[in-house]
Amino acid sequence: MFQAIAGSQALSLSLLGSVAAGTFVPGRHQVHNALVLQAIDLDRLRQLAKEMPPFRRLAIAPPWFSRRIIWRSSLDTFPLELLEMQQQHLTLFGEDCFQPLEFDSKYVRLQCERELKSMVLGHASGPVTAAGDEKRLFDQHVHAADGLLRILRGMLWLKGSRQARPAAEVVTEIETAVARSLPGIRALLHSHKRPSWPDYCALHTDLDALGSTTDAW
Repeated sequence: MFQAIAGSQALSLSLLGSVAAGTFVPGRHQVHNALVLQAIDLDRLRQLAKEMPPFRRLAIAPPWFSRRIIWRSSLDTFPLELLEMQQQHLTLFGEDCFQPLEFDSKYVRLQCERELKSMVLGHASGPVTAAGDEKRLFDQHVHAADGLLRILRGMLWLKGSRQARPAAEVVTEIETAVARSLPGIRALLHSHKRPSWPDYCALHTDLDALGSTTDAW
């Protein structure tokens, strides 16, 4: 359907994330995808929007739209996002636009450091911005998981691990690389129970430690 609406402007459609990696869990994950276009046509995208409600009910997220030329100029500004797409994608039609991407380690390291330190600051201010609303506070805590896993995979890429790993393996490899246990990160990525205040504090400690570590990578 996406290809039919985009017409000749569609270069490729790829599945992303858990569904491409084989770790998709119904009821927990969405089917993420990327539609690569030769040019952005707002009228066609408006038409596509009208077709999306049935897909949402099937947990199929709206496509992530992009022009291929934008990626080539964004390898220095969004390397972690593009690296994650390269590591976890399955092209359904058209050319594979992700595999040929080449990344410069200095930009990957810089984004890892920037996002980790931003996460530390945001996490520290969380109790204040939540204004005593614990549900809001712990929802923010849980929602940090996807972004954090992307950063950790970027850090492993810097150490030469160029294939995507399941979350459990990622944490184990990171703990080995930084020579310390990361109980707060383990609890966030692996536990399905409602987080507690000690979990929140443990995650802050782990993030702060990793943010300092990336300075030397």
